[in-house]
This record gives sequence, structure tokens and C-alpha cells, in this order.
Amino acid sequence: MPIPHFYEFFPYILESLNDGSARQLSDLREKVASLMKISNENRAILLPSKTQSVFDNRCNWASYYLMRAGLLKRPKRGVYQITEVGSDYIREHNGYGITLEDLDRYESFLEFKKAKRQNGGGPGTAPPEETPEDQMNDAFQLINKRLADDILNELMNLSPIFFEKLVLDLLNKMGYGGKNEDAIIHTPISHDGGIDGLIKEDELGLDHVYVQAKRWTNPVHVPEIQKFAGALSGQGARKGVFITTSTFSKGAIEFANRHVLSKMVLVDGEKLAELMIIYGVGLSVEYEYKLQKIDRDYFDEER
Repeated sequence: MPIPHFYEFFPYILESLNDGSARQLSDLREKVASLMKISNENRAILLPSKTQSVFDNRCNWASYYLMRAGLLKRPKRGVYQITEVGSDYIREHNGYGITLEDLDRYESFLEFKKAKRQNGGGPGTAPPEETPEDQMNDAFQLINKRLADDILNELMNLSPIFFEKLVLDLLNKMGYGGKNEDAIIHTPISHDGGIDGLIKEDELGLDHVYVQAKRWTNPVHVPEIQKFAGALSGQGARKGVFITTSTFSKGAIEFANRHVLSKMVLVDGEKLAELMIIYGVGLSVEYEYKLQKIDRDYFDEER
């Protein structure tokens, strides 16, 4: 099952702690995952930052919210335990069903929300329905989607020659050709033979990646991929990359996948823009945000 919103963890956390035991956060997450029947595969899904799993992040925030409402307490670092308030809630409701809105009955949680608003948490009284990391990721994805659209618009204004050089620059930034500038070769238009560039994969030039770049708006169909395959065959090439600002037809993709004489990778406009963002080609940094966490080693008094 997909990983639920963080507030949907509330009932399972209360159930996991209902026996009154103080549990390490890691043990609590194991218990919650078992109750929620979250697979190991889904538990392994990482946040975009790659520093924490989505499951752990949402379970941590759910525990924190319940603590701010007074239903849980932290007797020591990284340990949670149910409080009398939490036990009373379970008895009063004859179960663990608790929602984000239910937390508003607790003064400590209202004070927590008030402090968030005063610290720039935004207008209104309702807390967010996503964790801060989820909200940042959503905003990041939205900004990058708009940036990708801007990139593709910009690419369509380039000359074909500049576009070919940009594609080779991107592949170089991705690590193809290593640090040797001579490993990236832009083929003169009058002698390209259907190949716009090539990359030497080793210093001796024993193997090459051949590149075709098309600054198109219409989809690329089978005939163009067949021509590229023929150009690769004429060069005795085993590897080729076909990059376009548009898309590939289903038939073109199937042809490339079936081609056994040479390995062909197709990169459409959406993937091209994504790679340019990842590797910073043609882009400059406007803002940088730094996320920090507690350095547990620093606070270890037994060092």
C-alpha cells in the first residue's frame, strides 16, 4: 500500500504505545509498520533528499504532533511514551481513532499552532496535512516543472548547431568522456553522416558513444530511428544516444528496444530538461536552502 499521510499514523502510534511502555523511536516505527502492514519495499522509499525514508519521516512527525498535543511524552532522547492524556483519549473513544482535527481540543497543540503562525507558518488555524519535508518536495517539484518548461522553450530558440553542442556538454557533465576535453567531438554538419557528435569512452578511443540531436516539436517516428541505426552501423558503432526536444512514438521506442546490433538510448524533451536541471547545464543557482539536523556525536557526553 502507498505510505499514508503523516496524520494517518496517529491511531497506530497510540495503539503501539497503549501498553504504557517507553519505546525507542526505531522500535516504535517497527511496531507501527507491522500494524499498518507497510511492506519493506515501501519502507525503503526515500525522500528526495535521500537522507531518510518517507515512512520514517512521516512516523517521526506524527509522533511529534501527538507529543505537542500532550498525548505522548519524551522521557528521554529518541524515546516516546503515552501520557495519561493519551490513555484518557483511548478510553473515552473506546479505540485509537484520532484525526488531525481532534488535536485542536488540546491547549498545548493550539499553542504549538499559534507559535508556528508567529514564526511564519502561514495564515489560518489548521496545521498542514503534509510534513514539512513533503511540502518542500511538492514546492520543489512544482518549481522544477516550471523550470523544465522554460528550458524546453529556450531550447527551441537555439540554432541546431548550438543545440548539438549543448547536448554534448550535458553528456560530458554526466561523466561521459571523463576529464579529457578531446573525448567530446562535435561532427561538422557537412560530414556528420547522420551523427552529430561522438564521445570517446576511454583514453585510447577503443569505444565510442555516437550522438544524434534533434531540436524538434513533432514526435520522432520509426524512420528517423532507422536512419540513426543505419548511421551507427556505418560507423561500426555499438552505442548510440538519440536526444530530442520533442517525444518518441511508440513504434520508435519499440524499434530502439529491439535493435540488437547496437544499444540505442532515446532521450525525449522531458527527460532532457530533467537531466539539464540535475546537472546544472545552462542554469545558475538563484537560492540555496540548507537543512540541518542534530549532530548526535557532538552531544554525546561519553566521547
